[in-house]
Amino acid sequence: TDGGMAIYRGDCNTMTLIECDDDDSPNGNMSMITRTGLTPGSTIFIRFWEYGNDAPGTFGICVTFPPPPPANDNCAGAIPAPVNPDLACGQTVTGTTQSATASTGVPAPTCSATGVNDDVWYSFVANNASHVITLTNVTGTSTGMTLALYSGAGCGALTQVQCIAGNTLIVSGLTTGQTYYVRVYTTTATAGLYANFTFCVGTPPPPPANDNCSGAVAVTVNP
Repeated sequence: TDGGMAIYRGDCNTMTLIECDDDDSPNGNMSMITRTGLTPGSTIFIRFWEYGNDAPGTFGICVTFPPPPPANDNCAGAIPAPVNPDLACGQTVTGTTQSATASTGVPAPTCSATGVNDDVWYSFVANNASHVITLTNVTGTSTGMTLALYSGAGCGALTQVQCIAGNTLIVSGLTTGQTYYVRVYTTTATAGLYANFTFCVGTPPPPPANDNCSGAVAVTVNP
């Protein structure tokens, strides 16, 4: 239940190592290699072995094509997200980072920057000074997530507003009617790992009437 794997090009007499892996599969013990830049029509040799203690066993091996990148792989394809009037998230959009690639031409985030190799983008128009952005139903081979919020006139002129490694981003000081961009990515830098999720922009309720001293509620004094 614990193995290593390597892939080679060439032939059995003149092999060249392409990549070697130990524990990148979802279970953390077996191997998984995600590789680009291979030559179509060429033969790739796969070497597999058990890890330590000469413990033999059986295994399955599978070679697949990854799906194409999601439509919102880059900022220019950011998916407009509905803004909910409350925090119940009655309106959401689903997303994935599978096959997503690193974005270019936008400022690097200030948190979990090594994981930005699989970012996807969303946009929303603020209708309140405060909003809560959440990711729920997170599944996949990597479930640690990061959210980064940007403002600007467009994808070529963005400025990071806030960033957090986690599934909930609470933001305030927003300008009503302005479009904001949200960058979503996994925290891991390991290629090939991905997450599926549900994306929501919610609106917190207004503050209570006695939020400030000037609105202090008069309390009746009991006898």
